[in-house]
Amino acid sequence: QNEDDGDVDILLSNISRALEGASDRDSDWELIYAALQLSSALTETFPIRLMALETADLWKSIRDSLSFPHAWVKLSSAKLMSTFFVDFAKANVESGLKNMPLIGTHGLRLESDDVLDLIRRFASVFNTPGLTELLATEVTKSLLFLGRCAGASSLRWMPSHGLLTEDLDDEGNGNGDKEGRQQTALSYLFGRISFVLRREISPPRAPGLVPKTAALQLLQGLCTKLTAEEILPCLQTILLPLHNLTDPDIPTPYSTDDVFKAGYEALKINCQELMLLLHNKCGTVEYTAQLLKVRERAKARRIER
Repeated sequence: QNEDDGDVDILLSNISRALEGASDRDSDWELIYAALQLSSALTETFPIRLMALETADLWKSIRDSLSFPHAWVKLSSAKLMSTFFVDFAKANVESGLKNMPLIGTHGLRLESDDVLDLIRRFASVFNTPGLTELLATEVTKSLLFLGRCAGASSLRWMPSHGLLTEDLDDEGNGNGDKEGRQQTALSYLFGRISFVLRREISPPRAPGLVPKTAALQLLQGLCTKLTAEEILPCLQTILLPLHNLTDPDIPTPYSTDDVFKAGYEALKINCQELMLLLHNKCGTVEYTAQLLKVRERAKARRIER
């Protein structure tokens, strides 16, 4: 065991050096990818050692790898972070994820700032060119956990966490909750999901549906898990893309791709089901009032155009 510990220390030291390049877009992606793969094997074989407080810097480097441009690096990092979150979820079942910082089973800590940074990083992965279903699934799982943490602790969105470069496009795209969505981590997350669901698919082919399908699954998961009180401040932001996708006055994108057409139709059906869930969860009065505002806004935009 002592020999194993010594070997693990050497490996961790080498991994940490390899992952230092994760913040540089021009670094050798193969080296970073290999380091992440080795981290995954060590986490599975030595969970107590890899989930100890002493590995906090390593996990920060793994987190940084989420923003590296290569898709394989993103996927490896996302899978490792999923393992990381499972540990925290198990250790904090009784508290309902309310007490920040969360403490893992072997001493690692998840601070409020960590949750905010991770929400920003994971949300940005939706913008990955050619996003695969596998990566989208990992993003959805992780953001569901992080969203629950944000809601349970009423985390405020800090200006220091700002917006990524790709987020700037969202500022002028009619979120309608620009000020409100900066107030809490949940409002930021719902704003990002709304943007993904409203973004035009060009060209209208099946692969382009991957981000939207994943974003809608995330939205369904959050609306199921969160309380009405947590959802209500963001209800208009949530309803905006759902309304747009189900509004008969907004035509379905024309496509000769049968897989795309079937997928888009499934998306619309799932939106209708989610709207019914929100109606039941938030109550008729509040739901109807917010949906009316969304419809009025959509109508005003059409007249403007």
